[in-house]
Amino acid sequence: MPRNQFSIPDLKNPDADKVRLEIKKACEKFMLSDDNLMKVSKIMDDEMNRGLRGESSCLKMLPSFVRAVPNGTERGDFLALDLGGTNFRVLLIKLKGDVAEMTGKVYRIPEEIMRGVGTADA
Repeated sequence: MPRNQFSIPDLKNPDADKVRLEIKKACEKFMLSDDNLMKVSKIMDDEMNRGLRGESSCLKMLPSFVRAVPNGTERGDFLALDLGGTNFRVLLIKLKGDVAEMTGKVYRIPEEIMRGVGTADA
């Protein structure tokens, strides 16, 4: 599937065509031109490198343990952990071909941890 294309699932709804158009229209706002995508990529790369050099960066980085990029053939149960600024989200994602089921729970991060200095020796 070419970039800037997306698949909208079959909807079991008498207004499916109308809903499909609304979804497509809403998603168009998030489509980037190749030029804008390259600009965003460069900014993110610059900010990541600043952070890796220990300089101040607007892009916060946390350790990640992603070992591979999804290719669309994944099946099975997957655990996703998302640590944001105020919440820790735990998701169980069950992939069954074209169907994905997701259940999860959100935990609030305590203020003293959220506002900590962010170093291992603190």
